Amino acid sequence: MVDAYTKQLKKYIKEQLDRGFETKKIVKHLLKSGISKTQIDKAIKALGKKVPPVKKQKKKSFWMYAGISISVLIIILVFVIIFFAPARCTTEECFVSKANNCMAATYTNKIGKTTMYYETNDCILVKTVKEMSNDEPRAVINAFFGKSMRCRFNKNDFSPLFIHSITGYMEACDGPLKEQILQTAI
Repeated sequence: MVDAYTKQLKKYIKEQLDRGFETKKIVKHLLKSGISKTQIDKAIKALGKKVPPVKKQKKKSFWMYAGISISVLIIILVFVIIFFAPARCTTEECFVSKANNCMAATYTNKIGKTTMYYETNDCILVKTVKEMSNDEPRAVINAFFGKSMRCRFNKNDFSPLFIHSITGYMEACDGPLKEQILQTAI
């Protein structure tokens, strides 16, 4: 004997079959609607039809989602590093061009026997003493080595004098290196 709910379900399934839908699709739709597999099977059997096997969807694994998330984060990180990392200029022309556009760049050059390291970004130049000759007195090396100063400039107005001389355009700068230069000059 078939209960009222099964009769109603049987009627619905028959209508859908008459409309040309496949039994598998009807079953999937009913399952998604929250009707139990047992109830659906009863209605299909009452119609005299064969109950189609329904493949269970595999649950997505936590590790699959974690792997995808980590992969996406790595791709984003690589993009950010490549896009936003300062250009490593090996020529003065490259550095001056980047600085004039207020872009991030680095450059190293020698002024006499002193190696200077420059970083620029957002129209600010940081000049740092990176190496000094061993010929210099120890007191001079201790006074200047590792010191830096920040220099401001306007877009499209970067002067190569900033990098041709340790003291070039020093009036636009501030920081420990400038203070040491001024103190030594007195």
